[in-house]
Amino acid sequence: MEPKEACAESDVLIRISNFNPDNSYTWFLGDGTEVSGIPVDSLFHTYKEPGCYDIDVASVTPFGCYARSKEVCAVKILAQPLASFKTDPDQPGNTDEILNLYDRSIGANQVIWFVGEDTIYNRDVLEYHFEEWALPMTVRQVVISADGCTDTLNKQMIYQYETLVYYPSAFTPNSDGLNDEFTIVGEAISDIDFHLVIYDRWGNIVFESKKQSNAWDGRLKNGSMAPHGMYPLKLSYRDHLGELRTIDDKVFISNAGKPTPLR
Repeated sequence: MEPKEACAESDVLIRISNFNPDNSYTWFLGDGTEVSGIPVDSLFHTYKEPGCYDIDVASVTPFGCYARSKEVCAVKILAQPLASFKTDPDQPGNTDEILNLYDRSIGANQVIWFVGEDTIYNRDVLEYHFEEWALPMTVRQVVISADGCTDTLNKQMIYQYETLVYYPSAFTPNSDGLNDEFTIVGEAISDIDFHLVIYDRWGNIVFESKKQSNAWDGRLKNGSMAPHGMYPLKLSYRDHLGELRTIDDKVFISNAGKPTPLR
């Protein structure tokens, strides 16, 4: 047997030392596998589970003579570790370039991370800054068991670009020059399919716009100031990939209709 010890999922070479091509052979490989009708003196077999496996070989001569040979614990299979890790978030991007890498390996005595030009040992949680210019990049985890068996997992990190949308959760339309309007601001947002609708608590539309540059000054359609309170909104826009996005949220008005007096 070559080798006498092997990690699970490894190929083991099993050979008949006194092979006679005139005989027929049946191989009993110890894990329930039986091979016959193959006129060869050796074969490769993969054992998936750890343990000690006996191997039997039975031979029949052209005259019908039968012989059988058994080797106890002919091959010892060692437990194979499993490389596994999780990233949070899944990929780096313009919204978050810093990722946490969490070790989820099984049966590992040693964990080695290869990230870019960095090699980091035995960290259960790894925080790493993925800069745009350095991507794409492969993150490799190599795990080693106490018996020396290894496993490797590679994940490709690709920089993700997201369309960022900003708007206030509250504003104060009181003409003091500070936070007087509700405005949508974003990267790569166009007026194509842009649609902002703001409602009162009864579902009536109090403001509507199909242009990103239009801001709500807190006035109702009749020109009066909207009372303070919560106003549901629905925003539709196309992102930098041209995909239609929809946001359902709300905005709070405080100090409405109380303009700052002039002195």
